[in-house]
Amino acid sequence: MLIWGLMYPATKYVVQEVDAGFVAFIRYCIATLALLPFFVADRGKRKSRIGRRDALAMSALGVLGVAGFSVCITFGIKLSTAANSALLVNTQPILTALIAPLLIREGTSTLRILGGLFGLIGIYLLVSGGMGLGQVLQPEYLLGNALLVSAALLFSLYSIFIKRYVSTYGGLAPTFLSMAAGTVLLIPVLIIGSGSSLRSLNLVHGALLLYIGVVATAIANLLLNQSFHHLGVVRAMGFKFLIPVFGFALSVVLLQEKPAVADYIGAGIVVVSVLLIQNVGVVKSLRTK
Repeated sequence: MLIWGLMYPATKYVVQEVDAGFVAFIRYCIATLALLPFFVADRGKRKSRIGRRDALAMSALGVLGVAGFSVCITFGIKLSTAANSALLVNTQPILTALIAPLLIREGTSTLRILGGLFGLIGIYLLVSGGMGLGQVLQPEYLLGNALLVSAALLFSLYSIFIKRYVSTYGGLAPTFLSMAAGTVLLIPVLIIGSGSSLRSLNLVHGALLLYIGVVATAIANLLLNQSFHHLGVVRAMGFKFLIPVFGFALSVVLLQEKPAVADYIGAGIVVVSVLLIQNVGVVKSLRTK
């Protein structure tokens, strides 16, 4: 979650001067290349082969969780703000809790849904400082915000469907195959903006793209997908509420910013919401008092 907390400002910085379509492609191209040697080594150690139907299904999931998600989130960040991105993309835990029981045999509860809504309130306080609805409802950000919500929905669907294959093949194979297929689907987006983008790149952009591709995409998605097998999709996605909290903590420690009271309240609310989604013993003890 710490890794993703740094991705939104990094992406916002890059897409100010580099075409968003180019960034959408290069992010997953870098991630796929980073995972390739590990995928080859992993498959070499395993005796069982991936079934053709399962391989096609995992690749098809790249349409949702890679191609569609990447285009929506990259253009959404470009057409909106980093703060709006942190808020709207992180509706994923709520969407997952609502959709998962309808699509797979993973139950949810009223407590978890309330925890999700509670967490969204906390994130809002963190990214807005408690200053009204602010940029979220401004007309100039309407299209960007709609794309960000679409990105959240697509990634929720991707996460729900990929859990089955993670349980069968581990986290690496589903992550790599979906990324590889999604990257291929992003080639038309690359062609549209490649000319001007290559001329706009500099060393800072290159360094940020490496971070976004290797760390915030390859490593982060692999760890998240693997967690679906151990925690379930709803519980694992609940931890994504912590992304803005890490961003908040880093701004205090590294940048020595002075947060508003609403920021501290929002951070506290988010932590409580994650506990509610996890249904840990803290919740049980509160019920008995």
